[in-house]
Parts: sequence; C-alpha cells; structure tokens
Amino acid sequence: MNKPSVGRIVHYVDLNHEHCAAIVTGLGADDGVFLTVFPMRGNPYPAMNVASHDEEQKVIGSWHWPERVE
Repeated sequence: MNKPSVGRIVHYVDLNHEHCAAIVTGLGADDGVFLTVFPMRGNPYPAMNVASHDEEQKVIGSWHWPERVE
C-alpha cells in the first residue's frame, strides 16, 4: 500500500458519509495523518490524526485513497 506524505490528495469520509477532498498536511502517531478537508459545501476545516481505512469500509472520520475512475 502507498504511504501518505505531506501534500498528497486523499478522500475524507465526513459525518454524512460524503467523500471530501483533503490534503495531507502532516503525519501523526500510529500511521494517522493531519488533513485539511475541503467539503463540497462550506469552508475547509482541519482533521487531526485521522486513521485510514480501506475503501470497502468507508468509516466516518477516516481517510482513504481516491477511487480510480476509468
């Protein structure tokens, strides 16, 4: 699996199960990351030490790599 690094684009799963674009702004403890989340509606906001989950789980408050579009 690819490891996140500062500046990479990921998806963050918000409280409405929407996948929001996010930029990795820092690396946290236990493989967590710090994000700036860009919701479809509203202002960007920080998310701290966010855990990753695979794309099938889509857990609220987690991040994953963007889905491939073909």
